Amino acid sequence: MDNVPLCVDLDGTLVRTNTLLETALGALKKNPLFIFSIVRALFISKAQVKHRIGQQFSILESPLPYNEEFLAWIKKQHEAGRRLILATASDKAIAVQIAKELGIFDDVIASTPQLSITANGKYAVLCQLFGTNGFSYAGNSKSDLAVWNCAKSAIVVDAPYRISSRIRKNIPVEKVFTTQKNSTIRVFAKTMRIHQWVKNVLLFVPPLAAHEIAQPLVAFHALFGFISFSLLASAVYMFNDIADIGTDRMHSTKKYRPIASGQISLKQSIALGSICVFASIVLSLLFLPASFLGILAIYLAINICYSLFAKKIAYLDILILAGLYVLRIFAGSFATGISTSKWLFIWTLFFFLSLAIVKRVIELLRLNDTLKKAHGRGYHKNDLEILKYTGIASATASIIILAMYIRSSSIFVLYANPLLLWIVVVLVAAWLARIWTLALQQKLPDDPVLFAAKDPVSYAAVLAVIATMLLAS
Repeated sequence: MDNVPLCVDLDGTLVRTNTLLETALGALKKNPLFIFSIVRALFISKAQVKHRIGQQFSILESPLPYNEEFLAWIKKQHEAGRRLILATASDKAIAVQIAKELGIFDDVIASTPQLSITANGKYAVLCQLFGTNGFSYAGNSKSDLAVWNCAKSAIVVDAPYRISSRIRKNIPVEKVFTTQKNSTIRVFAKTMRIHQWVKNVLLFVPPLAAHEIAQPLVAFHALFGFISFSLLASAVYMFNDIADIGTDRMHSTKKYRPIASGQISLKQSIALGSICVFASIVLSLLFLPASFLGILAIYLAINICYSLFAKKIAYLDILILAGLYVLRIFAGSFATGISTSKWLFIWTLFFFLSLAIVKRVIELLRLNDTLKKAHGRGYHKNDLEILKYTGIASATASIIILAMYIRSSSIFVLYANPLLLWIVVVLVAAWLARIWTLALQQKLPDDPVLFAAKDPVSYAAVLAVIATMLLAS
């Protein structure tokens, strides 16, 4: 096959993303008014739509998630003298930049302002240029079947089994790449950030604090409130990952997230996020008070503001993160109809403000010597000392507020032996001290809350707190 030109598909084959859709979403994030440019182009032609979007693409702004195993193979083909052609339905402005960066392609076939190459129509262009059986083709999807039918051989990259089996029956298969190791269910769960649902356990705090969680109706509302809120939170995480796809790819750990790494396509992630939003609203309307839907709307609005601009504003972002934890307590109150002590809200604010600051401290501590600013954030290395003092002060304030609550008159209504609750103060203080010590020693992951969800010491502390509260009751 060395003398047969190899035509390589772009989206889903060479790169694990849809370059045109990703470019369009990135352009809309930077300038929402770009939607009018796309709409105007729609009245002209599909080729013009692709061209308008393609002009917004810059390979310097975001490293693409190449299929590294496949890329290594075609580089060897290039070194062996084989002619390589990048053949894509995407815009030529995108394809040319990618071809230039890789430096292994002899030619580029792509959509131009005058002609849109569709996925199904690509075979006509290739057959016209090389003739039937005059080229090999590397692709990944059902739309590539038409091209493979007129190719001399096939290179199959991460195609579904039913597609690869059909190809084997028709033409010789030169090479098969199966690089997607994770199951679809596991990838979807990771994309939804199911592990982040642990944060939404705060919705159970109001009925637990009021000692009413044992009532069936209260427990029912709390459970459905938790599920509804968690589904919306998953949708927010997904849409945020889509919006931040370029920034995440330049982050040391976030680049491994399913959307940034291309383990799940943009179309799949948008569909999954939309389903989560729909399911969250339906559960809220069917099983929860109308006021709970208002909490969901506030949560969504705050997250949109956070994603669009607030996350880049130093100190405002940590206040919003802490406020979202307090909002979860409100959500639990609205779901169950149980009012919550003001002490609990104030304690939650300072406690989670401290943990939000820990996240930023970790990011700044991990900056190498050449970087002075956290990527995608408004913090510089000079902010590190201020954040340390503010975070530790917030932790101290949360401990003081907890102590003041134990000394308040309202505590005697719920607890027969409130003096035992001082053990809780000691446990919380010790846990916060440990979190900050690990963070400053750079032994803590990005998110202290998720660290606690996997940490045996944190589990022991929680069990000790619960046991103390039961003994005090």
